[in-house]
Amino acid sequence: MNSIKAFFVTGLISLTIQSKAQGLTFTNPVNEFNATSLIVPEGYQVDVLYQARRDSVRTEDGLLHLSKSKIDFLAFIPDENHNNQGILFMNHELRDSNFVLGHGGGMSWVAVSQKEDGSWSTDDDAHYIDFSSVGGTWHNCGGEVTHHNTILTAEEYPPFTNAELYGSEGQQYLDTSDFNGMKRNEVMGWMVEVDIKSKKPLRKLWQMGRYSHEDTYCTPDGKVVYLTDDYGGGVFFKFEAADPGDYQEGQLYAYKQGVNGQGGEWLPLPMEMDSLIHARHVAHRMGATLFKSHEWIDAHNGKLYIAESGGSRDYSEDVERGGALAHHLQQEPLYIGKNTTYDPYGRILVFDMESNHMDVFFEGGPLGDGSVFKQPDGLEVEIINGQTYVFVCEDYGGSSLAEIKQESWKDGTAYDELYAIPINADGSANREGIKRMAIGPEGCELTGIAFTPDRKTMFLTVQHPSTNNPAPFNTGTVVAITPSN
Repeated sequence: MNSIKAFFVTGLISLTIQSKAQGLTFTNPVNEFNATSLIVPEGYQVDVLYQARRDSVRTEDGLLHLSKSKIDFLAFIPDENHNNQGILFMNHELRDSNFVLGHGGGMSWVAVSQKEDGSWSTDDDAHYIDFSSVGGTWHNCGGEVTHHNTILTAEEYPPFTNAELYGSEGQQYLDTSDFNGMKRNEVMGWMVEVDIKSKKPLRKLWQMGRYSHEDTYCTPDGKVVYLTDDYGGGVFFKFEAADPGDYQEGQLYAYKQGVNGQGGEWLPLPMEMDSLIHARHVAHRMGATLFKSHEWIDAHNGKLYIAESGGSRDYSEDVERGGALAHHLQQEPLYIGKNTTYDPYGRILVFDMESNHMDVFFEGGPLGDGSVFKQPDGLEVEIINGQTYVFVCEDYGGSSLAEIKQESWKDGTAYDELYAIPINADGSANREGIKRMAIGPEGCELTGIAFTPDRKTMFLTVQHPSTNNPAPFNTGTVVAITPSN
């Protein structure tokens, strides 16, 4: 997600231009599973821009090396005077060893442009960003383009020890030496700020805390940053900058929901480094609300929309530490007693930034066309032809296939989809109007949505598809989707 994104109105889907507030209309609805390629409606072309572990990246010494994999968040930064050319930044959601490009995750970038025939391609070699100056980076997931020309990239799943950092078979981050007086594992798990112009990392944002950073939303005034924690028993965080646009100093808060789920408050956390390193547990002890793995986040009309992935869990340890289960997770049929939930699908939450009220916007589960809305992850909000939608990518890991006995899985394999949920005038979700817009190839997660400012091209990541699929979707792939005419 990023602050310049905008969904194209003539791209992935067939859109009939009608009067205001008509929204999306398909001329060829997608309704097919058991796919080995990316399925989009007829009339649209898919251009392959970049392939993980197939294409090369150039390092600062000018040499070319095989690229990293697990591409997640994308950010398209257009040229000043051209909507159809610019730089595409790509996160690498990795923790693997790499003696050439550096261990752990990372970020690459490549120049892309649209040709006269409407197709997209890369203009030159891709480049890899060196994170060694900030101690390396780890499992880079979501991100945000700020309003002061930087990118925030989120480090997910920080290792608890150096042994976990290294990996049981020595296949992860192999440098376990201290960095600037910190244990190397504690250097991982922060928000990292990258300069767009120089394409270099600026700093790790220590005062935003260390936990499983999934994604972030920065308010346009540069004062507030909302932060999601991808963890069962995770916390919803907020950072207030001391000086707008400067995220190095400020105050970190944890969200505590009100009685019976009404409203809530922000608990100021201690800002000493030891507390920031253990921000989630500190928040638990202060009574913060427990959620089930917050994913991507975006804002519209004073409200935040947050993907909360599903997954059944016993929260007793987090409750004993002092946390309180979110109101919606205490309700039947999700709550099955003893701090335990049965939660196979997940949902979209909505948070009012003025009243601090958190509620369910869209509950996952079977839909009317036989598909299943499950395990939401990537998310953004856009207005299409007068209608506001929450766009959602699924990330179904297959950990609970028995719970989803629908056509969205076959022979033990789930297929992730891309949906658009209409927002009604009263702010509620229009469940009957949901649009299923794309189905990913077997084994993949769809993620990384980014757009050109003219709203005519969508960039999308097909992450970790099955290697048994035919090319090109047998490896992680970044594509551009445009009308074929």
